[in-house]
Amino acid sequence: MINNEIITRFSYNWNKKLYCNFFTTIRLHNPKKYWIGSIHRIFLKAEDLGTAKIVQVKTIRLEEIDSFTASLDTGYNAASTRALFRKMYSLEPTENPMVDVSLMSWVNRTVAKKKDKADALNKQLAVMAFEAL
Repeated sequence: MINNEIITRFSYNWNKKLYCNFFTTIRLHNPKKYWIGSIHRIFLKAEDLGTAKIVQVKTIRLEEIDSFTASLDTGYNAASTRALFRKMYSLEPTENPMVDVSLMSWVNRTVAKKKDKADALNKQLAVMAFEAL
């Protein structure tokens, strides 16, 4: 924890969700970490992306993950998402643990600032290339 913020790490930006204002994460059930109103310091690998707040949590069994939830979270179908989850958490194929599907909203996002700068630079380069024609 940093200043009462819970550390939440992502190894990969599945479905580019961390660039959105709201994003989901599916984690093993842990009511001490994943509760409405909890503030999380979000890391993508070693990069600090900022802080996000959980606005909704749904606790279900892994096998209950449907294609709607899976596709928003990972960009894959339900079966592939469950297989990916089992691999990430070293679960046996028959294990069906409780998971928390959390909907998060950015409170303070550093990644957006970097993305906005990159977008502005790309637009500037595009204008310069067009003008050179």
